[in-house]
Amino acid sequence: MVELAARVGFITRLMIDRAYQGQGYGRAAMTALIRRLRLSPEMEMIATSHRRENIAAARLYQSLGFVPWDIAYATADAEEIYLRLPQQSKKSVGLMTDALPRGVITVR
Repeated sequence: MVELAARVGFITRLMIDRAYQGQGYGRAAMTALIRRLRLSPEMEMIATSHRRENIAAARLYQSLGFVPWDIAYATADAEEIYLRLPQQSKKSVGLMTDALPRGVITVR
């Protein structure tokens, strides 16, 4: 799910079924979401978060150009890592989600 508030598109959770993990579906889905959010002229920032122990998510988000986002309310949950995608980030992957099997990706 993507929440849009205060000119920030926040991707609340992206989950890939275990049977499909490690096959590029997470990267394809995030790339598609980022592209879609960038189409909105009022969008100033794209952000997301992940659980501290989720190393795979951390690596994926870093490879897509996300950087730490130090925001005051993030300190309430030390296990959640908040990230933002800088405006100048040009990193992207040319993968599309058109060929993904049903049920592979859950965004919430």
